[in-house]
Amino acid sequence: MSCLCISRGGDPENIFLPLADGGNAPGFLDPGLNAGGALDVVIVRHPDGSLRITDMFVVFDVVETPAAVRVTLNGQVWDMGEHTLQASAAHEPAHFAGSQQPPPALLAQLGASTMLREGRNEICYALGSPPRRKCVRAFLYVWWATLPVVVFDIDGTVTQSDVAGQLANFIDGSPTHEGVCEMVCQLHARGYNIMYLTSRPLLGPAGIERTRRFLFEVAVDAEGGYRMPPAAVFTTRHLSTWTALVAELSGASRPFKAAVLQTIRQKVTPADRASGTAAGGLYAGFGNRDKDALAYLSSGIPPERVFIIDTSSKILGRAAVIAPDGSAGDGAGNGGANPGGDGSEAITSSSSSSGDGVAAAEGTSRSADVSSALRAAQPAWQSYRGMLAATASLERLFPARCAQSKVALGLAQYAALAADGLSKPHERGLW
Repeated sequence: MSCLCISRGGDPENIFLPLADGGNAPGFLDPGLNAGGALDVVIVRHPDGSLRITDMFVVFDVVETPAAVRVTLNGQVWDMGEHTLQASAAHEPAHFAGSQQPPPALLAQLGASTMLREGRNEICYALGSPPRRKCVRAFLYVWWATLPVVVFDIDGTVTQSDVAGQLANFIDGSPTHEGVCEMVCQLHARGYNIMYLTSRPLLGPAGIERTRRFLFEVAVDAEGGYRMPPAAVFTTRHLSTWTALVAELSGASRPFKAAVLQTIRQKVTPADRASGTAAGGLYAGFGNRDKDALAYLSSGIPPERVFIIDTSSKILGRAAVIAPDGSAGDGAGNGGANPGGDGSEAITSSSSSSGDGVAAAEGTSRSADVSSALRAAQPAWQSYRGMLAATASLERLFPARCAQSKVALGLAQYAALAADGLSKPHERGLW
């Protein structure tokens, strides 16, 4: 089971060719596939044969009359029988009798069918009949519960800054941290399930389809030519950039990310935190802000596998430390400047509440010593490329979940695709 990540659908040759006929998927932003927006879907296979699925969340820009949604998977029609997905109104999520979860019987039917492939599947939701049919395309990923999950934030984590991430939606440049694409390829080849989690909206100029295009068509390592391996993208369910921005400024992005991760955690096998080699579960998270670290920690990712990257591309490990009151982190995000977010301040406030000035002073001193020790113990890398070069620590943090021969094969395929892309910079569609 541990090698299924490569041998059954996880290898680059498979995940980049999602259609049933073996052809490449239509390009992103294709107007024929963007009559609304849809989140990617993850189906998790468990050792006992059971399946768990994330929400099939889709909205249409126009719904003339309530109707059943026609769903195709890899070009094949999914016959849902009486369990149809219904669209009621524009910008209202389609539903199975009020839920975005398909009934268990329907999910079991899909799992037993030949439509569902390991790795990446193309899913299309459609209303109406040709030539007025309205379609929304997303992707469905099949994970094995025995393989760990690594989470990547996008803006400031994949891109060099939050602003650069937004600008990347409108230009064909790649303002990414050098080596990030190769890093994700390395983790995928090692057998980890990858997911991208962002506070961007579902629709609009910064919506999910433009986000997919940036990740899988635009983002590239300038030096090595590596591109991001396709993986599930989860955005907010906001229908405009403005509402997503308001939520971001109000601090709602942290509980949003925490909620998504809790859902994912419920779908996969929980990791055994007592063992560094346990399979499954939410395993590691990369972000650029304290709120990312806190969301990862609240979902059960251990501090030693929470990584924070700053605008200079420096990465800090163990970047978040839970204070005794369960609140703030170490403050390594944003270059270490985090007013009100430093672990020592949280400890100090807890000590001060006793009303004993001497005890508070002693508590402040002790917490400062603890914070200094924690900061000194933080492993650091100059960049993603530096992290890749530190092979011993990389192997310790992310041990291969597949046979080394399978890992080598996967990495060789990624490298070949990267080299081909560098030799043909004018061509797109490799990924």
